[in-house]
Amino acid sequence: MTIQELQNFVAGSDFSEATKVKIASILEKQPEVSEELFAQLREIMQKELDADFKEAGIADISSEPEVQAIEVEYAATLEEVEDDLNKDMIYVDSELKDLEEMRKQVVHIGDQMAIEDLRKSI
Repeated sequence: MTIQELQNFVAGSDFSEATKVKIASILEKQPEVSEELFAQLREIMQKELDADFKEAGIADISSEPEVQAIEVEYAATLEEVEDDLNKDMIYVDSELKDLEEMRKQVVHIGDQMAIEDLRKSI
């Protein structure tokens, strides 16, 4: 995402004019998009969203034990998935290395056969 795309997103959003102006002033000073910029913008946007939820009477439930338990379960499941993926990638990498070694051996055998055929033809 580019600075221009971020500016367009913010301009077309439902955020308050004050938030839009604040974000626009930050974006004007940035040469490119970075993780730090995303974090800064996310914090600004989240503050407005939290205020809107509070104004609408929607409570923040993130500190409730049930929600925290679900977040812990989610994090553990995500970690398991990542571990499985890493194991699979290690397996695939190993298989690719084995295949590459086999390919080299086949090429070598082919080369040896070609050399032998040349010797026989001489």
